[in-house]
Amino acid sequence: MLSEGTRTEISVRLLEAETNEVVWSESYEVPLAPGAIMSLRRDVSSRIATVLGQPYGAISEDLRARDAALAPESIGSYLCVLRSYNYRRSFSAAAFAPMRACLEAAVERDPAYADAWAMLGWIYMDDGRFGFSGGEAQSLYRQGEEAAARAIELEPDNVLALKALSSIRHYMGRYEEAEALARRGAELNPHDPDTLAQLGWRLAARGNFAEGIPLLQQAIERSLDPPGWYFHLLAMHRYFQGDYEAMLTTAQRSARDGSQYSQALIALAALRLARPDQAASAAAKVPSDSVLRQNPGAFFARHGTTEAIAQEMVAGLREAFAFGDSTDAD
Repeated sequence: MLSEGTRTEISVRLLEAETNEVVWSESYEVPLAPGAIMSLRRDVSSRIATVLGQPYGAISEDLRARDAALAPESIGSYLCVLRSYNYRRSFSAAAFAPMRACLEAAVERDPAYADAWAMLGWIYMDDGRFGFSGGEAQSLYRQGEEAAARAIELEPDNVLALKALSSIRHYMGRYEEAEALARRGAELNPHDPDTLAQLGWRLAARGNFAEGIPLLQQAIERSLDPPGWYFHLLAMHRYFQGDYEAMLTTAQRSARDGSQYSQALIALAALRLARPDQAASAAAKVPSDSVLRQNPGAFFARHGTTEAIAQEMVAGLREAFAFGDSTDAD
């Protein structure tokens, strides 16, 4: 701790015990006053826990990096759950089948492991909404619901399970139930960025931007490396506000995970900003045979947005794609 004048700086480091390697570090500066010190004392533990314990934080990332050095039979199910967070950043089709196999093996090996059941529920939901295996969507959603419900049966206050079941119920069209589950998760773990993002996304997708957008912003601010989907509804909100510059910046931040939808948002923002080359380049990155291009209305319906949101976004995206196609033809 360093003090100078009326300010004090407190530095925190996380060390790997065996190698003494610094896994994470951060500094906090506060006024050098009794009230501020007491406030920091109450708050710093939750700040550190938020940064370190979040799904994309330092501890999880360090364990994933050392996965190959760990004996599969020791903590294999736990590591499988950790790896599933990497999959959930980009929802890669190539990673889906191995991830599903890993989680199915985990619940067979450890049937009382609630986190594995929760992640498996999410995997089945992804299969339904993205069509990875070609199965019928509602059947896969029900399969996911059973897995997530099993997780909650094992641990009623398991936040991961509540988030998974909330997502699945949303995609089943049971929006009020989905919101209630997401709110319950946020009540139990108000410091976790992903829990805030799940609730914020759910609210914003159903048109409650006033409450949902601040939650997504909090999730982004509290995350070391937020996934792209944290930004999508935020970019859409900027579009509805007519703030195309902010929309473009937000969409570009979301694009690091390789999402087609991020590129579509970039194309639309660039088109509104009269940047034709950038709009055409982004539109070209959305495959011509994708649902997003072929039937954007179905894309938004699948993700449970309101009709008003869907109509406005569909009109804009069709314009952006048509512009990109005309540029290609030239």
